[in-house]
Amino acid sequence: MRPAFNLATLVIYTAAVIILTSIAFYGANEYITTAKIADTKSTLAKYATDVSQYRFEMGEYPDELTTLTKSGNKDAEGNDASHFGPWINKLEKDAWNQDFIYQKIKKGSKDNGFVIYSKGADNKGTYSNEEFKNGAIGLIGK
Repeated sequence: MRPAFNLATLVIYTAAVIILTSIAFYGANEYITTAKIADTKSTLAKYATDVSQYRFEMGEYPDELTTLTKSGNKDAEGNDASHFGPWINKLEKDAWNQDFIYQKIKKGSKDNGFVIYSKGADNKGTYSNEEFKNGAIGLIGK
């Protein structure tokens, strides 16, 4: 009587299972990366909306994102603004558990917009000259 599996058959089946598993993990990893990028872009869009709302109500851009978690004190003209804010309850981190970077864009002495970005998966992304580099994900608001 011949055995159902010999050693060569077992090795071939094992190799096939390993190859199929590695393909599945690669596909899952790509899906997870795409989902993290989408989640980060969604949070960026929310923050950009909150910064714009802050500017509309207070007359200037916030100095930092943490300002959005507080109630207003005085607007740009010195008027009582305690009835404004907070614009967000809690700052979220990006999908890779890093803080978002927020900067005001200045032209001369005036604020001319803002940029909010994530340094990306490897935490090496940068922003300069209206360009996101090295995997940075961000938005420019004006």
